[in-house]
Amino acid sequence: IFQLRPSLHLEARAETGPKEDARTCTPPASACQDTKPMPNLNKLLLIHPSNSSLIVCGSRYRGICSLLNLSNVEQQLYYSDSKGERTYVTSIEDNVNVVGVMSTYRKDARTF
Repeated sequence: IFQLRPSLHLEARAETGPKEDARTCTPPASACQDTKPMPNLNKLLLIHPSNSSLIVCGSRYRGICSLLNLSNVEQQLYYSDSKGERTYVTSIEDNVNVVGVMSTYRKDARTF
């Protein structure tokens, strides 16, 4: 993931793959025996405006997402590969598309 300045020069960069993975294994990859370096297709990129983060979901680790700092994509704010199937968002199949929507609302002067 490349973060560019207004002049389109590189400001920051986040590597999302390749990393050790196995399509037949449930994350974390460290618990698997047949892992190998696998590419990652970034399938979903959503800006989370209320906390200035970028949600990144790819094909690696069964579609688990991470949160990156929107001001510096090199800074990972959140990632967990130990929460099980409830955290899989995107498909590991290369030909399956994903669509996402981010919404916020205000209640009692707080943004959700």
